[in-house]
Amino acid sequence: MSFNSYHQRANKYLTRQQQALTSMADILLRQHIIYSERQLNNLEVLLNEHAISKGESVLDDGWPIVHQFRLDSSHHIYFYNAIKQVLEVYPDWTMPANFQVEQRPWYRLISQPDHDAHWIGPYIESDGATEVITLGKSQFDRNGNVMGALLVDIPLASIHEVVSSRTADKTVALILSNSLTGKPIVEFNTDKVQPLSAANTSPLQALRHGMSLTAKLDYVPWEIAVHTPPHHFREMLTRDFRFALMPISAIMFIALAGIYALYILLKRELVNLSTEIIGQDDIPSSKIAPLWLFKKEIATIKSHIKLQNRHIRLDGLTNILNRKAFEDDIQKLTATSQACVLMLLDVDNFKTINDRWGHQFGDCVLRSVAAMLAGEIGAEQVYRFGGDEFAALFPAKEQDIACLCDTLLEKCRHHDWPIADCQVSLSIGVAIGTASVSRSALLFGADSALYRSKHAGRNCWHINQGSPEQTFDDSEDCRQHAS
Repeated sequence: MSFNSYHQRANKYLTRQQQALTSMADILLRQHIIYSERQLNNLEVLLNEHAISKGESVLDDGWPIVHQFRLDSSHHIYFYNAIKQVLEVYPDWTMPANFQVEQRPWYRLISQPDHDAHWIGPYIESDGATEVITLGKSQFDRNGNVMGALLVDIPLASIHEVVSSRTADKTVALILSNSLTGKPIVEFNTDKVQPLSAANTSPLQALRHGMSLTAKLDYVPWEIAVHTPPHHFREMLTRDFRFALMPISAIMFIALAGIYALYILLKRELVNLSTEIIGQDDIPSSKIAPLWLFKKEIATIKSHIKLQNRHIRLDGLTNILNRKAFEDDIQKLTATSQACVLMLLDVDNFKTINDRWGHQFGDCVLRSVAAMLAGEIGAEQVYRFGGDEFAALFPAKEQDIACLCDTLLEKCRHHDWPIADCQVSLSIGVAIGTASVSRSALLFGADSALYRSKHAGRNCWHINQGSPEQTFDDSEDCRQHAS
């Protein structure tokens, strides 16, 4: 986009420069040329061949009038009488002592005469200060012999003024030159700008070499060229890039700001998501920022995770909590420094049941015991500890432990089993832990009480109270039921 803009601006600049050259060539310079040609033609009419042959002055009342054709009064008009070797000038001026006609550039009109008008110069006038260009023409008598030469000067200062007045950009160079000789007539700003050896109008090449335009004057063998340095076009391209980059930069800034804001939002959402999914119970819900995004997705994920966690924590055979769930829950419960009850239960003689009635019936027994425990204690507090061993874990003082143990033994003993002569009983060991009890101590206490129940003949329960490391052999702490 910026390069297209530069290309358009460069072409517009080229058009303006071309128009300026055309205007300079067709209007201003043409006026100088026409004035000089008119002066020369009128002076030629005023010449008196008889007076020239006698060596008389050709200056008459018409010469001042011809001189006024041009408003520039600093120029001179001349006639050189080759017969008498006399130079007449208007307005009059003092001829330098070392003035030699043969050394003047226009003297070739005498030495190499022809019938055409010629532009001569530029050269320094005989005063040593004024630089001029001269329009001259050889003059012949009726016999074709050279009588002399008519000359009309144009001070280069006036042409330089025309060139500089039409050049608004002072960073460009202008050269007016003779197209026949290639010699410069007027040079403007060439000390600052290096002219090109050939014309160039390509915007791309202008970035490296600059731009050069040339216009030929069709009424005189001159040409005028304008040279623009490359830095002019580089600055033009830089400005276009700057203007093009400003909106792009603004859009990029807004886009980056939006991306950053989205990043912050997503980051917060991910933190909230992880908090919601992982379920960090130690973080108050008031401290969790509300979820703006993914509410539906998060609810679905949480539902799946809860279901998955539930399956992970469940025993596949009995459909109650498994050993992993027990380990997690006892860790949490003992970490709260809350008094709790741990109950270990073992199916008595379970190996005999498997051996006598088969493993399929044994599995039926385990499922029935698990269902009975879940119904009496609660599904979230009963675990299959391993094999034929179960566990229950709950806060202390929630239930009457002795009554609960009796109920469990009674229901198991009187359960209606599919096999009539099958008798199933439980051995129970209970540990009541204080607020400072450790996990290992609680397990040791319950396991010790279970061992005592089995040693006492099974189908009974024992409780370790106080410190789980203590054991009790008192008959009041043990109740047995005949199978």
